[in-house]
Formats: sequence, C-alpha cells, structure tokens
Amino acid sequence: MPTPITTTAVLPELVTADIGELRRFVRHLRRARNRLIWRRRMQRRTSATSAALHAAAKALGETFAGRERVGRTWVLFAHDRGQRVEAIHLELGPVRRNRDFLESPVELSIRRPDLVDVKRLRQEAQKFVMEEEEDV
Repeated sequence: MPTPITTTAVLPELVTADIGELRRFVRHLRRARNRLIWRRRMQRRTSATSAALHAAAKALGETFAGRERVGRTWVLFAHDRGQRVEAIHLELGPVRRNRDFLESPVELSIRRPDLVDVKRLRQEAQKFVMEEEEDV
C-alpha cells in the first residue's frame, strides 16, 4: 500500500507556490524525463550500431576493407578481385518513440552476399541480443 506524501516530503517552495509556478515545475520535470528517455534511446541505438558494425566486419573476415559513414548510413567495404566494393549497408533509424525503433534501431542490408559469412553475422547478432536482454 503506498504511503501518503506528507508535507515534509515536498519542497517548501511547492507548498506555497501558486498554480503558475506549479505548472512550470511540472513542465520542467516532463522535459527532464523526456531528455532522459531520449538519452537512453540514443545509447541503445549507439550500442546496436557498434555491435552491428563489429559483427559485419567479422562476417566479412579477411575481405574487410574499411567503413565510411554517409549521412545516416554506414557503408562497409570488402575486397573483391583487387577492387574495393560496397558489401554491407547499415542504416541508422531516426530516434523515435514508435515500436519500430525500439525493435530495430538499425537496419542492415547485405549488398554482396557472396562476400559475407551470413552464418557468422547471425551468430554475432545473436550474441548482442543476448547481452541486451541480460542488461535489461
């Protein structure tokens, strides 16, 4: 059963505040909460991005030839017959409140499946998912 809030648990300024000051205080609390939610979503996207980049680089193995960021997309390159080709694209989703972002903050698309070890990519992704579940 929740315990009732006594006046000793409330800031003295709030007890004597008028309605306008209370509204400003609540607005500040909401903004602080929204900033915290935004920060956590950004952290989630950042950790998912770094895990996906790491897994994709491992999946390319010896053919991995670097990566570049173009806008919201990371492009991973591979060596193919002496040429540097785009092998994997990793698109960062915009940070949103919707379920799509929470389920998949990054989208991975394989451009050259002949150069990618898909089995190893899935294993690395599965490791990341299991680590995320342990953190929650």
